[in-house]
This record gives sequence, C-alpha cells and structure tokens, in this order.
Amino acid sequence: MATGAVHTRASMVLALPTGAAAWIGYDWWVGVRSVPVAAGAMLGCLTGIFLTPDLDIEAVTGSEWTIIKWTLGLGWLWVLFWWPYAWVFHHRSIWSHLPILSTVIRLLYVALVFSLWWWVLSVLVAAVTFMFGNGSYWLPEVNPASMWAFCMENFEWAFGLFFGLAVSDFAHWLMDAAPLRGMKTVGNEL
Repeated sequence: MATGAVHTRASMVLALPTGAAAWIGYDWWVGVRSVPVAAGAMLGCLTGIFLTPDLDIEAVTGSEWTIIKWTLGLGWLWVLFWWPYAWVFHHRSIWSHLPILSTVIRLLYVALVFSLWWWVLSVLVAAVTFMFGNGSYWLPEVNPASMWAFCMENFEWAFGLFFGLAVSDFAHWLMDAAPLRGMKTVGNEL
C-alpha cells in the first residue's frame, strides 16, 4: 500500500513519459504530431495528484491538506466539493479505484456537481438582479452537455488530459497492489 506522497511522486515522475507516449501514440494513431495532446497528457498526469482515486476517503487526505495550505484555507471548499463522493463510494471500491471506470466517474461527478452549483448561482443572480436591478443579467450556460461540447471542440486537449489522468489512476491502482489483492466491491471489507 503506497502513501499519498508516493502516489504524488509517481504522478510527477510519470508526467513527462506520459506526454511523450501520448505524442508518439497520437501520431501513430491519427498521423498528426499534436503538442496539445502531449501537453494535455502531462497536465492530466499532474492533475492526478489532486483528482486522485483517494478522494473516496471521508477523512481529509494529504493532497487535500496541501490544497488547504496553498489556498490559505479556501481548500476546504475542495473538501466540501468531494464529501458527497466520499460518502457514496467506499474506499478502494471498483467504482472509485478501477482505472478508466473510476476516472470517468470522477470526471462525471465534477461535471454534474459543477453544473448544479452553477445553476444555483444563476438562480441567485437572477433573483438578485430581478429584485434590485433592471432584471437583465448574463451568465454563460454551464451544464454537462455544454462541457461535452467544449471537450469536443478542444478534442486534443481533452483527450490528452483524460489520457494523463487515466495513467495516473492506473499507477495509483498498481501501487495499491489492487491486481494482487482483488478489488473491493461496494460494502465488502478486506
């Protein structure tokens, strides 16, 4: 079982080779050398430091403490953001730790919760401008469909980010020795 610090170092060490692999692989697959894919893959691997499978832990993790310290306490919003996720998914379940599947679930969670928060904000802004202003306001539309459209418009960046995050998740899974022990299913204890 690796510590959070070991997972962090692994993601940092893997960033450059992941970017190179994405650049070479995308060139082989599509026939185009893409800097956005390579840069996105490196950034995705580094994003795995904070968008980690261990967000399913109900206690504050080391990476979350780092965010709290770096943001002078605003990182508690990050902890609050992930609390429902940690409450729903048990630590090291297939839903939160299995590579690719858990990566997709965390990204969907981000999209849905962010969309919900944005909707609440837009309702509040509409109410305040209706009561105290001229009744007109503008906020960009943010929902899972618009996020998907943005990803498709910026496919190379999105592909690279997803690939890098998936590599970071796969390394996390391997370091937790999940293939050797068997993944824990929801509700089963090891």
